[in-house]
Amino acid sequence: MENSWRIRDIRRTAVSRMRHNFIACFAVCFVMVFIAGQYGGSTQFIASYDMQNVTNLRIDATTKRTVVETIKAEGLTAEQASDRFNIGDVSAVKNWERIYDEFGENSLNAKELTFFHSGNESSNWAIIDDTVSLISGKQRPITAFVSEKTRRNEKKLSDIFDIVSKEYSPHFQVLAAFLSFFSDMTPWDILVTCATSLFSVFIAVFVSDTLLIGERRFFLENHAYRRTTIGRMGFVIKERCFTPLKTIVLMHVYRGLWFLTIAGGFYKTYEYYMIPFILAENPTIKTKDAFALSKKMMHGNKFRTFLLNASFLSYELPIIIASILVGKLWFGSDYLFLDGILTYIFIGVARIAFLNAYKTAADAELYMTLRKQLIERGDELAPLFCDSFLEPDILENERSYETPVGEMKGEEIKLLMKYPGADQQSSGEYIGISHKQLLAKHDYHRDYPISSYLLMFFTFSIVGWAWEVAIHVVEDGEFINRGSLHGPWLPIYGFGGVAAVCFLKRFRDRPAASFFLMILGSGIFEYVTGWYFEKYQGLQYWNYHGYFLNIHGRICFEGIIVFGFAGMFCIYLFGPLIDDVARKFSKELKYTILAILIVTIVADAIFSFFEPNKGKGITDYALQIVDISQNLSYNFLR
Repeated sequence: MENSWRIRDIRRTAVSRMRHNFIACFAVCFVMVFIAGQYGGSTQFIASYDMQNVTNLRIDATTKRTVVETIKAEGLTAEQASDRFNIGDVSAVKNWERIYDEFGENSLNAKELTFFHSGNESSNWAIIDDTVSLISGKQRPITAFVSEKTRRNEKKLSDIFDIVSKEYSPHFQVLAAFLSFFSDMTPWDILVTCATSLFSVFIAVFVSDTLLIGERRFFLENHAYRRTTIGRMGFVIKERCFTPLKTIVLMHVYRGLWFLTIAGGFYKTYEYYMIPFILAENPTIKTKDAFALSKKMMHGNKFRTFLLNASFLSYELPIIIASILVGKLWFGSDYLFLDGILTYIFIGVARIAFLNAYKTAADAELYMTLRKQLIERGDELAPLFCDSFLEPDILENERSYETPVGEMKGEEIKLLMKYPGADQQSSGEYIGISHKQLLAKHDYHRDYPISSYLLMFFTFSIVGWAWEVAIHVVEDGEFINRGSLHGPWLPIYGFGGVAAVCFLKRFRDRPAASFFLMILGSGIFEYVTGWYFEKYQGLQYWNYHGYFLNIHGRICFEGIIVFGFAGMFCIYLFGPLIDDVARKFSKELKYTILAILIVTIVADAIFSFFEPNKGKGITDYALQIVDISQNLSYNFLR
């Protein structure tokens, strides 16, 4: 394909499209960072901080405790312990000992939920090392080589590798499951590893990939319409079309196989570059046609697209230089101890605030440019571009366009200035998309009866309990009954979810306000709950010591972000869904179920008040409650 586009023009147009709808562009990419796990480098400043202060998440908790206890029992130095246990990171060993002394061995567990790093032995770097070990017959040859030649930089190299390969983490999880069959792992550990791999793939396909196609759809619509809303991210779900998932899964598989050849993986990454955009425009396209169309669009454009991506370094390099200068001037000789965290913060904030949206908007503009070239050339694959409403010319020309609801002129479309799947002047008619397809099936604009609130409470409590138990089954390989009660529920999730649905009613049409209020409310609630259990019962059910922006180990930044998104799901999806299901029950059945649940949880609460759950994973750690007055400030940059 003739290279008739210029990088400068693509970037200029992308900025223009972003400017008129910046808040929505920012919100879409924010969701992609914290829910879909895209733009991995954006949260590296959090991951890097956690890796240092949560005692190196790549080493499992048992090994950490063994190392520290050996140091104390035998009087070893950190260097000696690092060599004996083949850790390869003396500073990490010193940090484990410090955390152990200050907060107790529970802080070495490092099992709390986080979305910002690979964590424990699931590091992509470690999986590659294990693969080479299997092939070569040597124990962790990469780590041994790197540790010997560049011991001080081994952790940085592995971190960088994990950042670059973050998008492909599900591939590595599948590889880890395969390797488990050739290891000395127990059958239970192999089962857990395989289950983790399947869960990772499930999330990647039905969450990350679904949102990825939705994000591409949003930016395509934003190319032509001024008021494209963040709700268009639900494009795949709202239109009940899951065919694209098959294509995008195959794209991941083929690309992963090509990466076995190294160079082939990078080549195919750019050959398949337009597939998500193609699926966003034409979700019913056949898989082979999607691959063929992307190949045709990228023919002769791969290297120029690489240069387009690289051009954004013109923003990042000055930021990196500025962060280094600030670090030197602010912290002086101590800056090296921070291990580049300040740079990660500067880059991360810039990416989240602007660069992520800018890059994706530029990709959307490139897609529309290449799309137009194929159409103008009359290419045989051009008819696969089936959504004419994405063409800006429709807004500018007075030509009409036939739609399922009748003929509509370009000027009438221009009045909308947003994608014509939206309501036309409240007429109730929709262009190309039926009313049932466009609107969520479960409307969140409603008042709930007390019975529905109670059912929500029990549902959220039970799901929260199952979630935390599953985390420990996957990471620890054992069942741990979480929470202070003995039954299968965690009321903190129930109260939090119901509070979000009940008290944030007035903000339902302002998702951003709902999100930030949910963060504030959940943070206060989690902190007070943790303080109560520590102060009056001497128990610690969660521990965030060392995590980025944590307060007394009771709350942390990434934790409240997760609860913020969970609250949004409760308000806009799970609350209405539970209410719809409840309405299908007869009053007698519904009240009977509620009566049984209420009596059971009240009895459990009374019993647990005198005999709280003190099972494994809760009170078997040497918990040391730190005096509040000594830890009033955030543990940031300590």
